[in-house]
Amino acid sequence: SLTDGNTIYTPVRIPGARVMPTGNLANVIALATNNTTLEVPENQVLAGYYDAQPGGNVMRLADSTHPAMFMMIKNYTNGKTLVQTTGFLTIEKGHNYIPLTQYYLGDDGQPVTDSTVTGQKLFIPLDEYTLNINGSF
Repeated sequence: SLTDGNTIYTPVRIPGARVMPTGNLANVIALATNNTTLEVPENQVLAGYYDAQPGGNVMRLADSTHPAMFMMIKNYTNGKTLVQTTGFLTIEKGHNYIPLTQYYLGDDGQPVTDSTVTGQKLFIPLDEYTLNINGSF
């Protein structure tokens, strides 16, 4: 502890999950795909939405007629996919997106730099590993 007059400063241990961009699991959840086979390519992301069906919501790839509700970041377990709607996402092995370029929703959930396809914002890569998910979800 350090003292400064009447104030005592005490070091506090903060879990890495509170500091690291991908450690904030409040922004990442696993959603059921409901018998839909969706493969998120390694080191990439796809935009998706939930389609309301009588047997339950079905996860699908977003497109010009179905706006994105979330970014699919990777397959979690059989029948579940990790999704994120806001915050920072670190792709450990890196990605091929252009840093500091706004990405928009294209066809079949693909992120594109062309805003004329849908105009829906998805993310901005901050560097070769980190995406700032800033979508209009």
